[in-house]
Amino acid sequence: MTRKQTETNSKVKKSFLFSIVTTLNYFRPIIDNTNANLKLFKL
Repeated sequence: MTRKQTETNSKVKKSFLFSIVTTLNYFRPIIDNTNANLKLFKL
């Protein structure tokens, strides 16, 4: 693997990780709300 390929791969990995983190941050409030609603129903 050449140096250029390695740099490209790390960029792809970073952007992939960034999109995963962004997605998780977006869904976290929804998941928290769902958990809160489930707790309310159990009471």
